[in-house]
Amino acid sequence: MQRGAARGLREQPYQIYSASNIWFPGHIHRAYEVIRVVRGEARAVLNGEEYRLTVGECLAVFPLETHSYVVDEQSKIAVYLFSPDYLPEFERRVSERIPLSHRLSGEGVVFPDRHADPLAIRGGFCLLGAALLERLTYRPRTGGRSDPSLLDEILLFVERNYDGDCGLTDLAGALNYDHTYLSKFFRRRTGMPYHEYVARFRVGRAVYLLTEGDRSVGEIAFAVGFRSIRTFNRAFQVLFHTTPNAYRRAGRTE
Repeated sequence: MQRGAARGLREQPYQIYSASNIWFPGHIHRAYEVIRVVRGEARAVLNGEEYRLTVGECLAVFPLETHSYVVDEQSKIAVYLFSPDYLPEFERRVSERIPLSHRLSGEGVVFPDRHADPLAIRGGFCLLGAALLERLTYRPRTGGRSDPSLLDEILLFVERNYDGDCGLTDLAGALNYDHTYLSKFFRRRTGMPYHEYVARFRVGRAVYLLTEGDRSVGEIAFAVGFRSIRTFNRAFQVLFHTTPNAYRRAGRTE
C-alpha cells in the first residue's frame, strides 16, 4: 500500500511545493519543472551552467536536463512540475526546440495555486506554459532529444525506482553493468556515493508529501522508499537541518 502511494505521487500529472534550506543534488526526470525564488536567492546548475536567481526570477527545466539547486535557510523557492502529457499542446510546440537560456522573470506570470480546484490548477499550468513560450527564446533542436548518457540512465533509474528496490545491486542488474564500476563512476561524476544520492532524492520527494495531505511521517518515510522512520529522520535532518514534523509545521504557518 505504501509503495502504491508513492507511485500515485509519481504518476499524477503535476506537483507544486515550496522548499527552503535545501541542497537538492543533480537529478533528471521526464517532467517540465519551473523553480521560482519566493524569498532571498537560490543557486542552480542546469546542464553544467550555473544560475544565480534572486526574488521573482525563475528557472525553466525541460525533460531529461540534469539540474541541481541550493537554497539557504533565509531563502525560499516554489517548484512547479508537470508531465508532458498534462499539457500536450505545450509539449507539441516545444518538443523540437531548445531554450537559449532557461532563466526568465516571474513578474506578471500567473502561477498555479496548489490549494485551488483541480480545474483552476490546470488553468494555472496552462498560463505558466504560455509564459514559457512567450518569455523564453528558442532554437530548433537537431536530431531530437538526445539519448541519455550512462549518468542520465542512473539518474532516471533512481527517478523511476526510488520508492522500491533502488540499491546499487538493483541498478547494476537493470543497466547490465558491474556494481563496483557503477559505484566508482557515480562518485567520480557527482562527488557523492550512490547511496547518499538516493537518500537525498527520496527526501526531496518526501517534501511534497509533507506539504500535501495529512499522512504521518512514518507513512511518508515508507512511501518514498525508506525502510525505517529513524533512517528517514536522519537523512531529512542532513538535508534540511530540521525534523520532518518541524518542516511540516513551518510550511503550514507561512
